[in-house]
Amino acid sequence: MSFLQLPSIEMLDLALDSLPPLKSEALHQIPRLLDKPQNPILDTLRFWHNTKRRDQKESNSVTGSTPNDEECVHAGKLVGIVETEIWSRAYSTPIQQSALMSWDAIRVARARPPHRSGFLTEQSGNDTTAGLYFMRPYLQDSSLHRKYVSAHELFESLRWTVAGSSSAIHIWDATSQKFTFRGILPDQQGTIVLIGNDEVVSESFIQRFLSIGTLIRRLDICVSSLRTNNLSPVFHAFTHSISSILAYIMATLSNSVLLQYQRLETTSTHALTAIWVSYGGLYAELDALATFCGFEAGLSPEQYRSLPKTDIDLVSHIYGQLHWHVDKQSPQSISAQFAYIFSVTAQVYFQEISVWVGYPSELVPFRSPGCHRRPRIRSSTLHDDDNDEASGTFPALVEERTFPDFIPGDLSLALNRARKSLVLLRSAQPDHPILANSSLLPPILWFWTSDDVEAAYHQQYDKVTGLSTKLKATHRPFPEGFSSEDEMQVFALFELEPGSSAVSTGIDKTSFQAAYNAFLDRFPSTLPSLTPTLHDLMSLVLKPLTKHIGTLSSALVDLFLCPTTHLYLPLHLQLLRSYLLLTSHSFKSTLQSALFSDYCGEEDHTGAYSSNTRRLYQISRQESKVDTSARTPWTIGISPALTPDGTWPPAGASLSFFLRTVIIDSLNLEYRFSDGLDPGHDANREVDGQQRIIQEAEWRLGFAIRDLPVGNDAKWLRARCMEALDFLYMEYQPPEPLITLITPTILSKYHRIFAFNLRLMRVDNVIRALFRMSRRPNKPLFPTFAASHKLFLHFRFVSHAFVAALSSYVYDTAIRRNFDAFLALLTPPSEDATTRTVPFTDVFALADYHSNMMDDMLSACLLRSGQKPVGDLLRGALDIILEFGLLMSDIHAGHLKEYQAVSDLETLFKQFYVKTTTLVRGRSLSCFEVF
Repeated sequence: MSFLQLPSIEMLDLALDSLPPLKSEALHQIPRLLDKPQNPILDTLRFWHNTKRRDQKESNSVTGSTPNDEECVHAGKLVGIVETEIWSRAYSTPIQQSALMSWDAIRVARARPPHRSGFLTEQSGNDTTAGLYFMRPYLQDSSLHRKYVSAHELFESLRWTVAGSSSAIHIWDATSQKFTFRGILPDQQGTIVLIGNDEVVSESFIQRFLSIGTLIRRLDICVSSLRTNNLSPVFHAFTHSISSILAYIMATLSNSVLLQYQRLETTSTHALTAIWVSYGGLYAELDALATFCGFEAGLSPEQYRSLPKTDIDLVSHIYGQLHWHVDKQSPQSISAQFAYIFSVTAQVYFQEISVWVGYPSELVPFRSPGCHRRPRIRSSTLHDDDNDEASGTFPALVEERTFPDFIPGDLSLALNRARKSLVLLRSAQPDHPILANSSLLPPILWFWTSDDVEAAYHQQYDKVTGLSTKLKATHRPFPEGFSSEDEMQVFALFELEPGSSAVSTGIDKTSFQAAYNAFLDRFPSTLPSLTPTLHDLMSLVLKPLTKHIGTLSSALVDLFLCPTTHLYLPLHLQLLRSYLLLTSHSFKSTLQSALFSDYCGEEDHTGAYSSNTRRLYQISRQESKVDTSARTPWTIGISPALTPDGTWPPAGASLSFFLRTVIIDSLNLEYRFSDGLDPGHDANREVDGQQRIIQEAEWRLGFAIRDLPVGNDAKWLRARCMEALDFLYMEYQPPEPLITLITPTILSKYHRIFAFNLRLMRVDNVIRALFRMSRRPNKPLFPTFAASHKLFLHFRFVSHAFVAALSSYVYDTAIRRNFDAFLALLTPPSEDATTRTVPFTDVFALADYHSNMMDDMLSACLLRSGQKPVGDLLRGALDIILEFGLLMSDIHAGHLKEYQAVSDLETLFKQFYVKTTTLVRGRSLSCFEVF
């Protein structure tokens, strides 16, 4: 391989000529810019002026004439004329490519014809369509039918379609509820191509108008179906609001571009875009409304979402849509239409709530209590009585109703309580001033403007307009200014053709559109500053109703705390405390003499118990007709008169009669004689409320028998068990309105404490019997076992100390401390006091406080379910004391030898010591107050 070697530069003998020298003067030069601001406008004017002068000089040189002085003056004025008319001339000059005037545009001295663009899409419509068809021809498809229409034909057809009617091109299909192509086969699809435009452009342009017509037709069908259904007033108000909006949309369509002009033949892109955009707001409103109703344009009838079926769900659904559009900051027209729907519907719903809680207003006329049937309250009567009030069967107070989601939970609770308070107040005092007050309260109206919000904030409700005036005008049978000449217009509805719609024909246009037009004119773009959220606005709207609820509830509380009425709650509570809690000394002593006894088995036992017990004992012997010698051994702590024949539980009408006598005797001793009320007073003489309460206490108080399980393991069927008297409890039947404050649940808590006190009373009598057994020193229970006798005396002493301390704690600390504090809240500080401050908003808060007070009392007595470990220790200690008494009674009666009870006595004492020690330690471990 050989390489070609190039000669070096030195070897080249080239004759290179030198560059020509520069001339002394440059061929061209750029003048230096002056150091001053540039003014293109004046420079352009000067250029135009110099050019015109040069042209004039050239023309003069040709003609051989020279300008005179007038021509010079005229040339000087020309600059001023150009300066003043430059912008007007620029405005009038037709510029085809751009309408934007800039500094570069003034360089053009005269209008120039625009150059034709080389892009296909910037050509005319016909050229663009022809080019696209040439480059991408349509496929021949037999299932697709194309129809080429001109602009005039298309616009004439869309005038009918956009209003929801069939046209020459489209026809309404009732099955699919949409517009279909007219004249095609069932298995074909039709499409329209606007001459001069692409198929895609034509379809996109026409689709909006088809959707508008489809949604209008579907809304019309929805309104018609709602009107035919027998729905509630809330649904009728909702239908009215939808009809008003639909009538407004139809009126808006009548002034739209397609329906306003008689002939539109342009197919330019700018014209089609302008027409398409002009219907954008209307389409957005219809689409939002159709989405709310559940039938968007793209859905088939099988895919529709049904509207809520109940008033509460409907109002909640409307509020949810309104809240969503307000938070989303949707266009004002969309927010306004949902605000109108909610205002109209919620106003009717608030009227129902106003009637429900007795809120009279201008929109809800007041009705006196006599127009209402007196409500009857259901009370669970545990024993029959001949009194009409007690034996009446009352329906439930009020069935609590649910409320929409936008109403807070505390307000929903207050509304339910206000309804109950209204029923109770009508039952307790039908002529109460609140019920008999004829003054009208401000109506509950939803308002939106800043003026209405400010007036409502300052409680100037007479200045709040809202929708009240407008709605009342639409609800009148004839509008203002209605004359006899217009009477026949009312019957224009019957002159319509079959299948026509009153909304589409514009009949009763005033009533359908007046309220909505006025609402749109006043609806603000944003919420007022005083209520920046819908929740704040709702609180202000419902403020009068909330105030009425508080007034109604306070009136009922004051009625129950009034000493002059028979519903005086403190006196009823005193009866409950005295009898069901056994704090009355007279009742407790008579009850103890009837049910319990410290009888210890001596032959001469008639002095061991009171005359009442002997009386019951004699009656029982006459009923049973059994010799006392044949009776089984007595049960310690329980009166022997309860078991004359040795059977348990006791039965017979004599026991019921005697217990009834115990109540009446104690009432006479504690209340009637002490208050100076003669039991044989004249019944025709008028008595005050407290005297009436004492009189009615004879039949409101009574003993009842509890249903307990029966079986071999049922302890209440054995008299030697601690649960022997659990079948007996004491009932109190409060007056009808007080059932809310003294509910069966609260009474059950009284019953638990009553049963616990009965056990405590029996154990106390057992210890008394033990003292009676050992009162004779010459007859000890353990004559030969000195240690056991000392243990017996020690056990008796600690048991007595334990029961005495427990009884003192239960009655003084657990019961009196809680109950006296509760009564102190309900009674005035002194007899001369005229004002009372009660920390209860309504009677239900008072009932809750009463229930909580009983819970505290149960907790103090270790009777709550959560205190079961400690409570079992306390009840176990009492059971051991009872077993201790039963053991000693068997020895005393001779059924058991002393040596046989020694070990049992030691075992019981050890168990008692362990339980009491653990119980005292459990005070700090379980945080329960014992004693």
